Amino acid sequence: MRTINHDQLQQMIDETKPLTILNVLSTKQFRAGHITGSINVPLSSPEFVKLVEERVPNKSEQLVVYCASKTCDASPKASKILEKNGYTNIYDFEGGIKEWHKYGHSMTSLNDNEHELKVKDVMSSDIIYAIPDLSVENVSLMMKTKGVGIIPIVKNREPIGVVTDRDIVIRCLAENKVATQCKISEIMSKNVVVCKENDSLEEIINKISEKRVQRLPVINDRKHLVGMVSVNDLGGSKKIMNQLSAALSRISLERQSA
Repeated sequence: MRTINHDQLQQMIDETKPLTILNVLSTKQFRAGHITGSINVPLSSPEFVKLVEERVPNKSEQLVVYCASKTCDASPKASKILEKNGYTNIYDFEGGIKEWHKYGHSMTSLNDNEHELKVKDVMSSDIIYAIPDLSVENVSLMMKTKGVGIIPIVKNREPIGVVTDRDIVIRCLAENKVATQCKISEIMSKNVVVCKENDSLEEIINKISEKRVQRLPVINDRKHLVGMVSVNDLGGSKKIMNQLSAALSRISLERQSA
């Protein structure tokens, strides 16, 4: 773990290298104001490491962790925890929100009204995808390397399907197909369910409940893939969490009776 100041963080942002900025304060504090472009995984979450791994699967990528100020100990604690769990490029921005604001940067805040919170505010934009002609073996290796269980299949930047680790087992291995010769397009789910980056979280919860899915590709107005959103990304108000809990319960019951 390395400690950085405002100027060093600004330089990292200006560079073209992949960079994730992680706010580890509570969801309420994050919504009140955060560094633009940063994501939020509260250190207080019992599944903190798991949630970070889902949002930042590449453990060698630059990861800047911050909290409120130099007197806040959440970011150094979080950095040490993440290092112990395999993250190798951790930076602790010790000045946090207070120092960032001191240098004249405006903070992004999210209105407490759930209808104004959009998918683009919570989605993961650090995504991997595959093209239809890749073999099942290649996509399986991508899943293993990135630690994911679902990959969107893209043609001309538009998602045309998705494939899960379960699809590979049932539609390829169980059918005695050769993974090196079978194209991923042969086993992918073609009726892909997507959402738009400007959809509200309530719209996404309704879609999760209706379509019985837990992860959705996110597209922009040009239908290009721009991210993925999962149930773990849908933090927020008590109302949102209650709706999400009810939706997931319905999915679980329907799958058990299927």
